[in-house]
Amino acid sequence: KVITAQKSASLLVPYEAVQQDNDGQEYVLLLEENLAVRRTVQTGSELDDSLEIVEGVTQQDLLLLSPNTTVEGAFIQYELAGSDPAGT
Repeated sequence: KVITAQKSASLLVPYEAVQQDNDGQEYVLLLEENLAVRRTVQTGSELDDSLEIVEGVTQQDLLLLSPNTTVEGAFIQYELAGSDPAGT
């Protein structure tokens, strides 16, 4: 086994969470105060089923995993497992 690179604390997201605009800028949609908010990201390594985010989001951010079905600025009502519904 040969290790060619090693990174710690990488943030990996599914490919479908990262979108690209007409100018080639990569972005994700986040949930902030019950609204879908666009955030520009810088991607890194590509894996079989995920993409590394090296800049633009943190592990505490709530990413929308189906941004193709969500409009930026849309109101999102959500429920975290084991909690009351948010945004009501």
